[in-house]
Amino acid sequence: MKINRFYCENITPDQVVLAGSEAHHAIHVMRVKPADKVELFDGKGSFAVGTVVDVGRKTVSLEVGEIEHADLSGRAQVVMAASFAKGQRNDWMVSKCTELGVDHIAGVVFDRTVKQPKGKSADKRNHNLAVTAAKQCKRLTLPKFSMHNGLEDAVAELKNEYPDAVLVFGGWSESAVPVCKVVNDIYNPGGNDLCKEGLPQDSKPFPSKDLHSQGNKKKCRDVIAIIGPEGGFSDEEVEFLKSAGAVEVQLTKTILRIETAAVAFASIFCTARDVCL
Repeated sequence: MKINRFYCENITPDQVVLAGSEAHHAIHVMRVKPADKVELFDGKGSFAVGTVVDVGRKTVSLEVGEIEHADLSGRAQVVMAASFAKGQRNDWMVSKCTELGVDHIAGVVFDRTVKQPKGKSADKRNHNLAVTAAKQCKRLTLPKFSMHNGLEDAVAELKNEYPDAVLVFGGWSESAVPVCKVVNDIYNPGGNDLCKEGLPQDSKPFPSKDLHSQGNKKKCRDVIAIIGPEGGFSDEEVEFLKSAGAVEVQLTKTILRIETAAVAFASIFCTARDVCL
């Protein structure tokens, strides 16, 4: 029988209380009752099975069993640094990137970005979307969210946080590399060449482990995928990305919307990363 899952920011031994939107969902949507078993996750890798002991008007009290902690140390990170899509398209992007396993979703205001972030209200909305998606897909962690006013600031801050990361961005110029080649060079480097020229000289060497090897969690490199606005990158932004060592990647021969490109990048890099682990 399926056990319902709820988000609990702090899972403590013995007993916890669900309140707010999670309690409302448990009481009025899932209609939990005393003695029901439920799953709890804190979005940081902890998980427990709880037993409902009391259902109030706005709270649910649970007795917590053993708390398990997922070991995520050393896991390669997948970061989506994307312009803001419009309306529900942005919601869809956040939900699907969460389901696929993206670790960090960074909103970036590019030169041609039209839609702007809305501060704390946007943060709360993104968090709620991620919680809902994580509950549905049984993910134990929530992605990190950040906002960046300009591409240069975004790259500087993200490279500082992920110093060993490979930067990629979508494009169609003659120097653009098919995405399969980039994935192979990151996770399964056969010839260690990138379109016969290799990576930029200031890039660190790729790992040499086979794509399907086990116990390789410290060998895969972090990836930051940069996704521009509907109008595309400006010439200045493309030049900056190349000077920052970013690799121009061709996903398809068609022009993709922001959310489509984000999900395509997430599908490819998260799948390769998880197999690499």
